[in-house]
Amino acid sequence: MSERKPLYLSPGQPGRRGFEDLECYKLALHVIVAVKGFINSLPPEEKYDMAVQIRRSSKSVTANLAEGYGRFHYLDSLYKYSIARGELNETLSHVINAKVLDYIEQPLFESLYALIRETE
Repeated sequence: MSERKPLYLSPGQPGRRGFEDLECYKLALHVIVAVKGFINSLPPEEKYDMAVQIRRSSKSVTANLAEGYGRFHYLDSLYKYSIARGELNETLSHVINAKVLDYIEQPLFESLYALIRETE
């Protein structure tokens, strides 16, 4: 796993902040940023289709990780973490669809694919 620069500076104490300390949460933030850059290059006909879906699924990963972290019962937490993983796989599916439809170049595809797999 490569070392990535943090995307924001939290005012909390490292190791005691909460869900922000989860490595998967930090990686999921990188997925959101990478997806944002990618969807700007989609053709206009995908603006309200693929772009909306991939943006929604990528953002849902971090939201479900945070919600799962805040649950008191471990089964509730596992449920939300499971949803987060499903959303991450949905995001990957959209990236694969973009590759099949020739909306994404191979190097960017490989980079997004590796980042999403690392986030799992």
